[in-house]
Amino acid sequence: MDKKILRGSIFGVILALILVSGFAFAQSDIKDGKSDFGSQSAALASPPLSDFIDIKIDDRQNNNASVAYNSKHNEFLVVWEEEVHGGEYAIFGRRVGSTGSTIGPAFPIQHFTNRILLRPDVAYSEKQDEYLVVFYERINANNYDIAVVPVSWDGVPGSGYFIDYDADWDWYPVVAYNSQNDEYLVVWENCISCLGGNLRDINAQRIRASDGMLLSWRNIASSPNIIRRLPDVAYNPARNEYLIAYTRHSSASTDGDIIGVRTDYNMSWPALTEFLITPSGLPPQDGVTLAAGPDEYLAVWTEEHGTKTSIWGRRVQGDGTLHSFFSLANDPGKHRVEPAVAFGDGGRYQVAWREIAGSWDLHGRDVRAGQNSPDGPEYPIDIFPNNQRVPAVACAPVGPCLIAYEDDFPGADYEIRGRLSGYQRVVLPLTLRNH
Repeated sequence: MDKKILRGSIFGVILALILVSGFAFAQSDIKDGKSDFGSQSAALASPPLSDFIDIKIDDRQNNNASVAYNSKHNEFLVVWEEEVHGGEYAIFGRRVGSTGSTIGPAFPIQHFTNRILLRPDVAYSEKQDEYLVVFYERINANNYDIAVVPVSWDGVPGSGYFIDYDADWDWYPVVAYNSQNDEYLVVWENCISCLGGNLRDINAQRIRASDGMLLSWRNIASSPNIIRRLPDVAYNPARNEYLIAYTRHSSASTDGDIIGVRTDYNMSWPALTEFLITPSGLPPQDGVTLAAGPDEYLAVWTEEHGTKTSIWGRRVQGDGTLHSFFSLANDPGKHRVEPAVAFGDGGRYQVAWREIAGSWDLHGRDVRAGQNSPDGPEYPIDIFPNNQRVPAVACAPVGPCLIAYEDDFPGADYEIRGRLSGYQRVVLPLTLRNH
């Protein structure tokens, strides 16, 4: 691939005039003085990747980003937790355009003096043209509660409120948007007996998008001495249903399995039946993440084999039918963790994860809807010095995906950065620049 910069040539002008999508992406960039091309073959195998996007760069810790796509304004909202002062964490956000430019400054979504707000997730309502940001607050050492804040499309937070406020440990919330009923479903882990016990449940709460009213609540799964943890949720508009997935341990000492539960939009089914997405008895599985495609879901998770931790995927049909397993990253001696997945960009799933090999790098792979194998080889997302971790992904239906993540470049603390990824676009070379 020719990495020379086109400046005023006739060919460059012609390319600019035939942009089929209106978006120009750069597949060449400089970070810390080095090109991100790697080998020529790696560059050719990768989808178009934008320049690195500095979403929040300061002298504070910025962690656990999440991202949602805004279909009405063709932009993204990235949210994260930020250590404002020592031990004081707030939830912040920033808008990112579909061409990779940041829109306005980062802004606080919820911030209270001497309080600890952690692990945000976000979903977008096109009908209301606003987001719902969900997170948990550490009330004290033995009490964690789930809270939400509506945020307008242009970044103005509304009034926040708790949706679970009791003496248990309620944490790790996720949220999905129901486009048919204009409501959200928030799902979280409820650690009922974290102080010396083994019971952890999965709970869910419906929230009406128009006014924030709490609708039905339901315990998704519970049984004595069973640990259910780290849920995710995806909405299937073809059936007006959700798939909820999580890790289940039969005791604190047993390896985990990935479990799924389907539910109708209002959680009215008399019985919510658990089913195994990964067969019981395999090596430990954890960290499941979900995305919904055309009347199907893609579940992605990690599997530990001692000398390696691999990334696996499986499609779940809308009716619950399970398709074949397939490997996304399974090389000997390598550890991959923290997978993230989203659907869009003309019918593909974008998968990203962290690879631990000396430094921590980000890699990705694509899966087409209806396909039980990856679409092309693994490719680097950010493999530069320092450490990158905890990716989050959101995609436009026909347009780019935004991968947001933590990066400790240039060092000292973690920042929030991102890259756009996407196919079906003409790529124009842009001027190289240092970060």
